[in-house]
Amino acid sequence: MDPRMISLTLKLGCVSLVALTSLAAALSGCDEGTIPYFPPKTNDAGSLPTVDAAAPIRTVEVRNPFGDTNNPSNLMVDGDFELTGRSEQMPWITFTQSGQSTLNYATGGKCKSGVRCASIASGTELVGYFSSPKTGTMNASLWARPDSGSCADVQVVALDLDNQQGSPSAQLTPAAPDANGWCLFTGSVPNMAEQQPVLYVSVSDAMQGVALVDDGVVLPADSTNSFTRAAITFTAQKRERVRFIGAYVRAHRKF
Repeated sequence: MDPRMISLTLKLGCVSLVALTSLAAALSGCDEGTIPYFPPKTNDAGSLPTVDAAAPIRTVEVRNPFGDTNNPSNLMVDGDFELTGRSEQMPWITFTQSGQSTLNYATGGKCKSGVRCASIASGTELVGYFSSPKTGTMNASLWARPDSGSCADVQVVALDLDNQQGSPSAQLTPAAPDANGWCLFTGSVPNMAEQQPVLYVSVSDAMQGVALVDDGVVLPADSTNSFTRAAITFTAQKRERVRFIGAYVRAHRKF
């Protein structure tokens, strides 16, 4: 065989072998089989940039698409908004001055639990259905995150949607917002058997932005978890709005 052919064959074999590690080394003739060295990037001064080792690169959360499953006895029909649509007869219904409106959502890491939560603006009201045991009181809780950062811009009330005249009801009291701006509303709720119990959520007309609402839980009261009951502090305008919503639901309810 022509020695030049042997040399060509060896050279091609060398390129094929080294190509997986470094094309640059192969083109240079596979000198010693070395891999080219790429120095780290430096700043304009020629020194390596400083890195804050304590700064997180990313945050990873695990979310359950079924929401808060730690309370299997939850009396809310859909406390986490995971099964609620945006309109029609749903576990949560939203209203404006003209009647029922489309329910807006936030998703993912913005929510308190699960992968979906309600987003309501000022001038919008939200009602969510729950059931009542035949006897005994209940403990209710709901999380809200107002853009204003003030828990006082959100009001949460448990009431009978069919009749607000003299029916047992209670207002949930907010705690101070947590590190992420979420306000936990809690309260003791009287027995509401044979009624249409709902959690009524409203946002202050003066608040700018929206309030996220999520993770509503209503449980039969027991000796290990008892909340304080607070009287409702509705304005005359708010009381009229609740009457309007109750009448609208009764007139449009399919079932």
